[in-house]
Amino acid sequence: MNTNPHLSILIPWREREELALTLLANTPIFEAHDTEVIVLNCGGSSSRVHELMAGSGLRTLRHIDIPVEHFNKSLALNVGIYVSRAELVMVLDTDIVLLSDIYAESDALGSGGSFTTVEWVHESEPSGLANLDRTGAPAYVTDLVRSTFLEFSLKDGKQVTYQLAHGDLIAGKRAGPGLLFARKSDLLAINGYNSELNTWGWEDDDVLFRLQCLRGLQRMQKGSALHLSHDDGRRVLNQSANDSDRQNFLKCWQNYKQGNFLGTYSSDAESMKGGIEEIAIDGGTEEASEVCVQSNPHDIPYFESGPLFCGAEDGLTIEHRPDWSKRISSIDQLLLEATLKKERLRDCSILHIGIGNSGFAQRFSPYVRHITGVTVDHAEFAVASSFALRNYSPVICNKYSRNLVRALPLRGYDCIVDNNIASFACCQLHLKTVIDNYASLLLPGGSALTIQTGMDWSATDPCWRLTGSDLARLAGDVGLTVTKSRHGVYALRKG
Repeated sequence: MNTNPHLSILIPWREREELALTLLANTPIFEAHDTEVIVLNCGGSSSRVHELMAGSGLRTLRHIDIPVEHFNKSLALNVGIYVSRAELVMVLDTDIVLLSDIYAESDALGSGGSFTTVEWVHESEPSGLANLDRTGAPAYVTDLVRSTFLEFSLKDGKQVTYQLAHGDLIAGKRAGPGLLFARKSDLLAINGYNSELNTWGWEDDDVLFRLQCLRGLQRMQKGSALHLSHDDGRRVLNQSANDSDRQNFLKCWQNYKQGNFLGTYSSDAESMKGGIEEIAIDGGTEEASEVCVQSNPHDIPYFESGPLFCGAEDGLTIEHRPDWSKRISSIDQLLLEATLKKERLRDCSILHIGIGNSGFAQRFSPYVRHITGVTVDHAEFAVASSFALRNYSPVICNKYSRNLVRALPLRGYDCIVDNNIASFACCQLHLKTVIDNYASLLLPGGSALTIQTGMDWSATDPCWRLTGSDLARLAGDVGLTVTKSRHGVYALRKG
């Protein structure tokens, strides 16, 4: 355990199953820096959070139990500040996956005078105006941003402008005030968070406002993140979200009127320090949780519900498919990326199927010898080409085509990444063809990665889907073995 990390990442938790998934998906960024990741169990099951954390593979993970009956985010974060070992602190929610490295982008923190929040938070289930547009026509209006500001005038003549809300109505993304990156000394100077705000709402804004007002810091907004979408039923509320937010704002307003711009860190740390408990994390890795997948000879394969042959030589392409070049990376894509350990990718070649926004190539090109990206979409190809990455070669070809192998710049790959291996399959012939293509392209010891959620739906037939047994049967026919991780990531291995 690193006793002197450079960054402490604080994650408040209470009975949220997403934790195991987000720990894995955030691992590449967590491990890129000298960090400790502190999960703060505030009123939840200690055994359950331990199960979710164990096996994550993170080497600097800490489990802190806070002995309270009800969840209080501000209290949890004050305890997190108290037990943290680093001078820099990042606050992260349980259902957030970082899409960019806010630590690397926040150079200004090194010299003081500012703090950083995440500029854009995207939803895993997009809800913006672009998602409602089914015409496919190019949009003349590309951005539609709505912002709300509060202007505070104080008795001493100081004026503070606070950004309350900021969102892009087309893209369905918003600012992330609760995803904070700040110096610990600045948080201690305002006495941390206010645990008197014991429901949901305004507790994040309160800290940011006080950092601006009391410390005179500038708010920087950098980077992007993915929020695992949910309704208000997942929040700790005994009333509507709007009522809870308004109630907390009024509590803070009374403090501001009296010139009180301090939180409750000191009293929280004093009252909690004798009761909080740090639980040792079991050493485990994601690889250790993999299981071998076998085909069941008594099962009728689901893929046999599809037609034998679609009638197209190279496989059908889906018309009016979304333009993924403009969409954010999905949680499935991020989980597959997290499975790839960067330190093992030196001198490796990767085939990425379905390149979307080419975020994968941008994130992995510094670590590998070569990446080939395959797409059937000309917009995706154009975006990929515009990055001009020296070791990235985009190719237009249908992965279900028998011509795939000949269309690629390399004849063999160490790894193939495809998060929708069957969703766009048009018939049994072409589904078997893509598995055969991957077996031909994999180098000895190589593996093809896919994920369960990319096998559970179909763009061509609502009955068409794959089970693990189906995948094992198809892979076994071409000499590949299949394993599955705890997060539904399958590896089809050669040799």
